[in-house]
Amino acid sequence: MSERMSKQEFSRRVREAWGSWESQVARSPRDRMEQPGFYGERSLRDVVMHILWYEQQMIGILESRRFEGSKLWELPTDERNAIVYGENRDRSLDDVLDDATDVHARMMELLDGLTDDELNDPASFPGMPAEWVPWDVIASNTYEHYDGHAENMKAWLELQEEALAGTSAGGLAESEPGLRELITRTVQSTVANAQTVTSYRPVLVGFAAASDPRFADLDRHVGPCHMLPGDLLRGARTVVSFFLPFGEEVVEANRRRKSRVASEWAVAYLETNVLIVRVCDALAELLGEHGFRAAAEPPTGKFDRKTLRSCWSHKSVAVIAGLGTFGLHHMVITEAGCAGRFGSLVTDAVISPGPRSVRQYCAHFRGETCRDCVARCPVGALNGAGALDTAICWARCTAVADRIGGDERAEVCGKCAVGPCALESPRWKG
Repeated sequence: MSERMSKQEFSRRVREAWGSWESQVARSPRDRMEQPGFYGERSLRDVVMHILWYEQQMIGILESRRFEGSKLWELPTDERNAIVYGENRDRSLDDVLDDATDVHARMMELLDGLTDDELNDPASFPGMPAEWVPWDVIASNTYEHYDGHAENMKAWLELQEEALAGTSAGGLAESEPGLRELITRTVQSTVANAQTVTSYRPVLVGFAAASDPRFADLDRHVGPCHMLPGDLLRGARTVVSFFLPFGEEVVEANRRRKSRVASEWAVAYLETNVLIVRVCDALAELLGEHGFRAAAEPPTGKFDRKTLRSCWSHKSVAVIAGLGTFGLHHMVITEAGCAGRFGSLVTDAVISPGPRSVRQYCAHFRGETCRDCVARCPVGALNGAGALDTAICWARCTAVADRIGGDERAEVCGKCAVGPCALESPRWKG
């Protein structure tokens, strides 16, 4: 008989094991993920898809609250796995990786909705044998499963490091140990010592490989003028993204009136644009001291004036770097919410990327009824289907700048960014 398991402990085990597994997948060379040899004939892509399939089965059980699933469960394990591999062998790597992230996030949301009793009582899932325990069944298809492939991953990564040790990219190792921590501390200290009127909450910092194929997709998703990391810096290896979240009082000030933009919000916009440049300069100096080059785009103003499409989307870079996901309002929602400003920098230093975000941060896109940002837009630029009329939005922002005046134009509004996702990612309601 298995020990009794609390939901808190069970969730901790799953999250820690998944975090370790996902970070190792993120470290893996993309051009080798589809090559055989990760696990016998199977590639890393095959094994990610294999884990994904078992998590999908857990989702089916958790959603139906019945112990039933695919007919493949009736087959011996090896035969079942062979069929799963065969049915999915033509799926693209990006499709598998994206699906794995989304499926895991959904499974965690369902697991978080269970009670301690449901995790321990087989009667909670009709059809489950009385001698079985729900958490034990789920564990064998989640954290025990990830850990079961940990040795494969360790051995495979060691082989990749050996194979790439002589390349100019320096293998999988970072260009210099501790560079990630130095960059994070530099962002934090620059913001802490900025002496701005605007206050900030703790900053977020993320990293992405310059070779991440999602950068190549931005010309389609953002605009045809969007640049690649290599366009900013020849030989780019890493993209650094950071988020400077506004203080709560800035958000509250802009919430008070339905249409009029608070002066605190306008000041925050202008001060933070200057601060982002200062952060990038500090990072470039830091990297230069360690023998690396860096380049950055300004925090605002770099877009096509006819199409209103960005040539370097700091928000899209933040998503690729794992800091959050886009919301219905076309802002990026992070763990610290969406009220703030993003900056980014490209360098030829090699820094292992962080894991992809494992959850959807926007309540609307999780299937909840939240439309707060749509209701708050004073000019109707947003609609409930997720469309943004950029011309109407931009006209509103320029009108605000005209009204406020001053040497620096505060082309802002921010009313859509002061709702329930302003200061944090809204919690899943179940």
